[in-house]
Amino acid sequence: MNYAQRRETWERCWGDAGFLVPRYFQKGEYSQLVELRNELFEKYIHQEIREVSEFGCGTGHNLHAIGWSGKRLRGFDWASSAVKFARSLGIEAQTFDMLHPDMTVKVTGAVLTVHALEQLGSDWQPFLDYLRSQKPILCIHIEPIEELYDASERDQARLAYHRERGYLTGWLSRITELELLGEAEILEIRKSPFGGKDHDAYSVLVWRPL
Repeated sequence: MNYAQRRETWERCWGDAGFLVPRYFQKGEYSQLVELRNELFEKYIHQEIREVSEFGCGTGHNLHAIGWSGKRLRGFDWASSAVKFARSLGIEAQTFDMLHPDMTVKVTGAVLTVHALEQLGSDWQPFLDYLRSQKPILCIHIEPIEELYDASERDQARLAYHRERGYLTGWLSRITELELLGEAEILEIRKSPFGGKDHDAYSVLVWRPL
């Protein structure tokens, strides 16, 4: 995967934004994400969680949705243009490279990713090491999860697209291994009944490092 090229694309994307909701969502897709996201926030972002940190925050539209809660909202993205946009919304944002995480950046509370881990492909180990070192209360991922595709013709076509694009692979399997070792707890795994045109981008994994 050419990460430099992919990073440049996102830098340009957020730099040209000028809008809160990213334009890459297809018709009806964003409203379904909002429904799923709000359900997860209501279920997991409870009173004990005083800080929410989103990695790959983009414009900050996911954090903006819980801006009324009085929680500390922190956005991290590898594109400086995204950080600038998120800051304009009052989000405490900074650049962060999930491929080469800065271990001195401390996070507590909840960690959120939405279509961000997908960009790491199979090169997620440094970020997993970072999360395990931080031990947040929980991690919520809304991502395309390779292991949740089934043997149906539809899913196999979507899995082929997933792999062609170099999206997230092996993450759920590793978290499951960590749970068996007593080093993680999985709270929820779910394949959402909706997705994008070419792949299922809205599977859910909620877990916590122990």
